[in-house]
Amino acid sequence: MSYIRESEPEDDGDSSDLSSSSSSSLSSDRVTNAQEIKGEEVETRIPLSTSVVLDKLPAGQQEQLGKTFQEYEQRQDTSADPIRTTASEETAKISIRFQPIGSTIAINPKVFKISSTQTIATLNKFLCKRLKQTRLCLYIQSSFSPAPEERIGDLYNLFRTKDELIISYCNSVAFG
Repeated sequence: MSYIRESEPEDDGDSSDLSSSSSSSLSSDRVTNAQEIKGEEVETRIPLSTSVVLDKLPAGQQEQLGKTFQEYEQRQDTSADPIRTTASEETAKISIRFQPIGSTIAINPKVFKISSTQTIATLNKFLCKRLKQTRLCLYIQSSFSPAPEERIGDLYNLFRTKDELIISYCNSVAFG
């Protein structure tokens, strides 16, 4: 326990008188301070191992928990519907317009249709075979080069122009 002592005013008297009176006053102060501290309620820390585990929640909390589970199940049911609609969109064909950059050979016809689940790597292989090239650089709308694992459907949803995805291609790095 800790005790807080108040400083006593100094008297101009004898030092012998101070020592005897101060020792008796200090012990009486400790007793009164200790009684004051014992009178206050002190919270004790209880370890979790001694806590009680509830078998059942109170009625209000049980109802709230039930509502939360129902809302979660409803969200799961409604989120299943958009997944089904996107699955049908994934199998859709997407129009892709190819534009050569610089002195690269142009491909005929310029517009092709491809499944939205295909990747840019697949499209790059197709163009390389068609143009009889070993390497081509592809760009979306002449601005950035997509990652090879990027899906055509995702790019189409983000960067389509007049219901076509415009892909520019060239023999060497054209931008950046």
